[in-house]
Amino acid sequence: MVVEVAALAPGEIVGSPSRRGFLKAETLDRQMAKAKPSPNLRVALYSYGHTTYDANKGWVRKELDLTNDLDRDFQIVARTDSRAVRGFEEAIERAHAFMAAGADVTFVEAPVSIEELATIGKLPVPQVANMVFGGLTPAVSQSELARMGFGAVLYANAALQAALKSVRDVLGSLKANGSLDQVREHLASFDERQRAVDKDRYDALEARYRE
Repeated sequence: MVVEVAALAPGEIVGSPSRRGFLKAETLDRQMAKAKPSPNLRVALYSYGHTTYDANKGWVRKELDLTNDLDRDFQIVARTDSRAVRGFEEAIERAHAFMAAGADVTFVEAPVSIEELATIGKLPVPQVANMVFGGLTPAVSQSELARMGFGAVLYANAALQAALKSVRDVLGSLKANGSLDQVREHLASFDERQRAVDKDRYDALEARYRE
């Protein structure tokens, strides 16, 4: 489980592109204070380019204090997107500031060269890489990222991009040919579809509560 939060000042609306909706910073504090965390919970703090060092470091320290009070198995993952708007040097400076404030992992988003990836990988805490097919960051294998010093890699949009291409191929063929015969290999069987939606379990629940 990942709690994704933007590193903004309390009272501002915060969120990230991958969040479903947004929340206020003080709402996060209340949720964290009431949490009964699992051992794998990670708190991901997002630092966009317009936020200040003090605001970002303050958020890291604040959430570190909260997680220490709850369970030290929490991990603070502090992300900065400042590479795109303020340059690589400032992004690295922010990562160092996060580490100094107590972040367990840092995530410098959107490096644009192998050299930048290598520099990020040398930071003294585990790093996260984000491989977007067709994006600005060079495509690097998992083994090479591990050699550079990265501890995790995200493949943002890979499933979405694969699904989009498949949908276009299948529906394009259906439109052109009037049947699915030419794209059978792109389609899951009906049994696979039923297993994917766990139909047997829902059938059992329906039967249990029908009476």
